[in-house]
Amino acid sequence: MCWNGGTLDTSASRKKRWVLTEAALNKLLETLDADRQRAGEKYRLLHHKLEKFFEVHRCPAAEELADEAINRVARKLEEGLLIQNTGNYCVGVARMILKENLKEQGRKTELGDMPSMITSESESAAVSEIKFRCFDGCLDKLPAETRTLIMEYYELRKQAKIDRRKTLAEKLGIPVNALRIRVHRIRAQLEECVIRCIATTTKK
Repeated sequence: MCWNGGTLDTSASRKKRWVLTEAALNKLLETLDADRQRAGEKYRLLHHKLEKFFEVHRCPAAEELADEAINRVARKLEEGLLIQNTGNYCVGVARMILKENLKEQGRKTELGDMPSMITSESESAAVSEIKFRCFDGCLDKLPAETRTLIMEYYELRKQAKIDRRKTLAEKLGIPVNALRIRVHRIRAQLEECVIRCIATTTKK
C-alpha cells in the first residue's frame, strides 16, 4: 500500500490479510523521523529504493512488493517490535520477499547470473546491508542512459514486457537479440562492480 504524503491508499492491500492502519503508518513514520514532513520524504525515498531493488531482480509488480515489504515492517512495529534502523530492516524484509517470490515463480535459475545479490537467510543484517548498498551504488554509477535501459528492460511482465523490449530495440535501431546481448553485458558489468565493492568493504 502506498502512502502519498497525506492520504492512505487501501486499494492495493485489500487482497492481503493484514491491512495497514493509520496507527501502524504513524508508528512507521515516527521511526523514520520525528518531523512528519521529513518522515514522509524518507518514506518515499525508502519505497523507491525497495522498488528499484525488486525491479532489477526482474520481479513483476515491483511497486506492490515494495509496499508489502514496508507493510510487514509496519505490522512488526504495531505488534511492539523495537527496530533501531527501519531502513536496514526493510532491506532485510525485501530480501526475504524476493526469495519468496523466486520460489513461487520458479525463477532461481533465471537469476543465477547475479548470485551475489541473492543473500542467504544466515547472513547478518550488516552483511545484507553491505550487499544492498554496493548494488545500489554500482547501479547509480552507470551512465544515466545505461541505467534507464536496464531498468526499462526488466519492467512490466508477460506481453507488456515483450512489447517494451521491442520498443527499446526500435528506439536504439538494433534487433531484439542485440538488445538482449547489450543488457547481458550491462548486468555482467554491474555484477563485477558489486563483487569488487563487497570485497573492498568487508576488508575495511
